Amino acid sequence: MSLLQTGFTPDPDRIVPDVAETAVHTLYENLRATLWQVDPRDEPLALCFCALVLRLDPYASARRVATALPVGGRFGVLELCNAMANLGYRSARITGRLSTLDPRLSPALILTGRDAAAEHPAAPEIRWAGDIVSATLDMRFEGSQAKAGIPPIARDGTAYLFQRIDEDRLPTSSARRKHSGKGWFRVVLQRFTPQLAQILVIGGCLNLLSLAVPLLIMLIYERALEPRVAGLMTHLAIGAGCLILAEIALRVARSRLVLWLGARLDYLVGVEIFERLLRLPAALVQQAQVSDQVARIKTFESIRDVFCGPVLMTALELPAAILAMLALYLIAGPLVLVPVIACTLLAMTFWLIWRRVRVQIREAAVEASVMQQFSLETFEKLDAIRLDGLSYLWASKYREISGRELTAQLRLARLGNIGELSGHLLVGLAALATLWVGAERIWADQMGTGALIASLMLIWRCVGPLHALCGMVPRVEQMRNAVAQVDKLMEAEAEVRSHTNALSSTRLKAHLEFSGVALRYGAGTMPLFTGLDLKIREGETVAITGPNGAGKTSILKMVLGVHQPTLGTIRVGGFDLRQLRPDDLRQQIAYVPQKIDLFEGSFADNLRCTMPLARDADLQATLELVGAWEAIAARPDGLDAPLERADFHDALLAHRIGLARAMLRPSRILLIDEMPATVLIAGLDEDLQACLRMAASDRAILFVTYRNDFLRRADRVVALRRGAPPIVGSPDKIIGMI
Repeated sequence: MSLLQTGFTPDPDRIVPDVAETAVHTLYENLRATLWQVDPRDEPLALCFCALVLRLDPYASARRVATALPVGGRFGVLELCNAMANLGYRSARITGRLSTLDPRLSPALILTGRDAAAEHPAAPEIRWAGDIVSATLDMRFEGSQAKAGIPPIARDGTAYLFQRIDEDRLPTSSARRKHSGKGWFRVVLQRFTPQLAQILVIGGCLNLLSLAVPLLIMLIYERALEPRVAGLMTHLAIGAGCLILAEIALRVARSRLVLWLGARLDYLVGVEIFERLLRLPAALVQQAQVSDQVARIKTFESIRDVFCGPVLMTALELPAAILAMLALYLIAGPLVLVPVIACTLLAMTFWLIWRRVRVQIREAAVEASVMQQFSLETFEKLDAIRLDGLSYLWASKYREISGRELTAQLRLARLGNIGELSGHLLVGLAALATLWVGAERIWADQMGTGALIASLMLIWRCVGPLHALCGMVPRVEQMRNAVAQVDKLMEAEAEVRSHTNALSSTRLKAHLEFSGVALRYGAGTMPLFTGLDLKIREGETVAITGPNGAGKTSILKMVLGVHQPTLGTIRVGGFDLRQLRPDDLRQQIAYVPQKIDLFEGSFADNLRCTMPLARDADLQATLELVGAWEAIAARPDGLDAPLERADFHDALLAHRIGLARAMLRPSRILLIDEMPATVLIAGLDEDLQACLRMAASDRAILFVTYRNDFLRRADRVVALRRGAPPIVGSPDKIIGMI
């Protein structure tokens, strides 16, 4: 259902105030009657959101609008902008004389007076204009009332403008990154160039302040103690206090920037990784192990350590090493050769350790992945392990796998310790060399004692950053690998793009056609079946039967676009399957899988996940059809009752909810996978028969079964034979053959 069904016309020359007000209130009432709980104080802004959606994208599906809304809480300006971003529109905020706002920039959210600074405005306005000035319409919302045709706004205020996001023009798009040759993470990091510049400037100031401490000590030794200049210590103490206060202020400012940057990157990259995994082709995701998917989501933890750990601070102190060498050269002359040689040796140590770590860290990652997969498999099959008496063998296998993982981690940690100890050794030798050379220069009257103490402090500044990096080689390599994995994931072709236009306005007809379809899962495997030719028209019911592994479920998943046929074509609603967007296709097909997944939340939440705008009356009628209403109505809160732990283990209840989801969706095509025998015997068979009778009038139905009573209900039956063409015939013919 598109928003056009609310009665709104998108033609700017035909914008009528009464029609616009009616459309806004109709959409708002539809959303509020189902899942959108709006605080009465936020109704004006909620109505503004509905007006913006109707003006910007009248062809958007109501389902898409519902899924863009926040889950709960107050609905303020920030929530409105986020909801518009979920629909694919960026927001821009401008402040000034609103009467001069060009109508071509509309629609716009207008906030004036106290509302301009309020998070929850009381009387927001919408500048609703078309492509021509004569079509301009202003609407003000106060409470639940709308005032249309108000005069142009002639005072100062704030306007929020909205523009569709063109994903191909985003800096992070594949096309833009190919032209620039930059990785995805690098492009995201460039968004924070101002913040990074501030961090670098603050770091430079801190580096300059750090050089003042050795110089201050040298002045105390050479000017205040030996000549005993009166009053100098007081001035030096005041200067030292100012330095301390300045350093504290700069470090606090830098810490806040670094923490904000780390949190922001954590959010952006984490959300993008999760969304990318959801948008990957279904077949690709199903082939990957659960542990690999979890590891991808946790990949950013290594990158987060860069901004929240010592790696970034160490990198920011590298310029201080150069400044410290310059200061040391001015103070002690040839003594600067000591840190130069020490830094060269530290850099060589870092490179040698890094070469070993680069290999070892991959081995450790492989062993960790194996261990994680083994742990997940253990908890998934814990009952079977106990009942089959495999506890001892499983424990032995755990000892072996965990031993390999810990050994790999030990070798990696040992390399890090070697780098750290080597750095300590070189720093100690540099300090001894400084004392030896400095003492020789003092005896030769070429420098004083204060200069030697200052030189020792500067030596630590020179070699400190490289010394710290030598102890963080594994962490640096983990960060580099994490960035590479994130970039590789973002380069993968997504099945569904995040900010696509509204769903296709063409509703798929009740028609399925298979032409010479064959399927096999790998190049070296036998085909599951070949030469499937089948047409299913509106009002027809076709059953699929066959032995296990013959491809019954695979046929349904091919219709959904999860699997691609090896040969032949599949047409859905008259369109080639390859011409349809996967998300559009799946939202127009009702599907009952073999295994029903229930989610945390209420029964209404579990039903509305397929039809967000379904009313309570629709939910009740559907639950009565599938035989689940009596059990749910007996709960204290009915549809709003949360699922209990026992409900997740109730197979009959789960399959009834799964069947209700499919019947609730206004689809012309119904796919039903094979139901377990236990739930059919428990009473689901009669409910399934009733659903088939109701849906048979205006839908094309394709379902999988092994029972003869269900086969006889079908108009035709497809009998699959592994590696051979299927047999299509009447129910009596197929039942006689099997």
